[in-house]
Amino acid sequence: MTSVSVGNESSVGSRDPEERVVVISCDTHVGPDMSQLRPYCEARYIDDFDRLSKAIAGVATEQHDTVDRYRTRAGRGFGQWNSDFLRAMRANTESSGEHDFDRRMKDLDRDGISGEVIFHGSQNINPLPFADHGQSSEASSLELKSAGIRIYNRWLADFVSVQPERHAGLAHLPVWDPEACVQEVEWARAAGLRGINLPGLRPYDRSIRLYNDPVWEPLWTASASLEMPLVNHSAPDVVLTRTDTVEAYSLLLIESQVVSRRFVPWLIYSGVFERHPTLQVVLTEYRPGPWIRVLLDEMDSAYYNQSNRHIRTALPKEPSQYWKQNVYMGASFLAHFEAQQAVREGRADHLMWGSDYPHIEGSWPNSVASMRKTFEGVDPDVVKDILGATAAKVYGFDLIALQNVADR
Repeated sequence: MTSVSVGNESSVGSRDPEERVVVISCDTHVGPDMSQLRPYCEARYIDDFDRLSKAIAGVATEQHDTVDRYRTRAGRGFGQWNSDFLRAMRANTESSGEHDFDRRMKDLDRDGISGEVIFHGSQNINPLPFADHGQSSEASSLELKSAGIRIYNRWLADFVSVQPERHAGLAHLPVWDPEACVQEVEWARAAGLRGINLPGLRPYDRSIRLYNDPVWEPLWTASASLEMPLVNHSAPDVVLTRTDTVEAYSLLLIESQVVSRRFVPWLIYSGVFERHPTLQVVLTEYRPGPWIRVLLDEMDSAYYNQSNRHIRTALPKEPSQYWKQNVYMGASFLAHFEAQQAVREGRADHLMWGSDYPHIEGSWPNSVASMRKTFEGVDPDVVKDILGATAAKVYGFDLIALQNVADR
């Protein structure tokens, strides 16, 4: 069996045992605290920001206490949370790597990761400023939400400006204002961010227009021309009526992925990829399983439905062809059978690996061992594509610069 070195460790997959493979995690998270974000707040919102900071501090204290209660009560509320899980989660909230750059780089180095794609949303309970977390009545203001997004994006741009070859930061957008979205994308690209964190369809939120609405065309144009991929991170955009049962978290895992990925067929059928063939969409922290094949078959079946001939005039290609042309999968903590399945079904060239750092459900800090299991028996060239080369292409990483990191 041949081996590949990741950092200082040996894993499966390369013809040269001394080769250092570039590993890019397509899924990492940050959680800046409010004191770090305050310098980026516009003066006219500083009083609102300070009130929110005090409210968040109270909520954070309450949630930390709740974690302790969950640990002793064996998991009321998403009842599958056992004491070991909650103990690890509490320890994770005390890690500085979520917002301290030097600590973060040490963690990535130790985990064999040369580059990273950064999402907001860590497990230290630090929210996006003025987002809907229930801390204060100001969260209902779209103006304040927009201000909060600008605060975070500007902090993130500075955060990734140190060793920029290692980071692809993803900008948040004020999705209730499509015109402002374009302006923020243009700013983000100029500031060094490399993609857009695009939420899924949210029919319950009437402030966000559906993605087949022509009002979004300037955003699709800007994203394609500026090479800013649209990245959706699977999120619990579902409401469970009961969360204190053992099955609740399983239902959330299933339904959140189904709901979050709904927007891709909307983009395909409304001709977005036909008009913008270079536009890239990434679905991150999705299980890359049989549902992809089923969805592609369903979309093609609808395309050829005898009552749907007009769509074939608007779209010269089958929907599955647009998927294969424009859609990538960010498969965090990829399983061995999932990697094998992607190879068998010809999907490995659009697959990227992620550690989910610093979330405790991810592979960090044991990513080397995880990769060794995931890629056992997989062709070495395919392994290198999934671990880094594909992410480098999608997000514009410099593989030569990252090779120097990997070699070090």
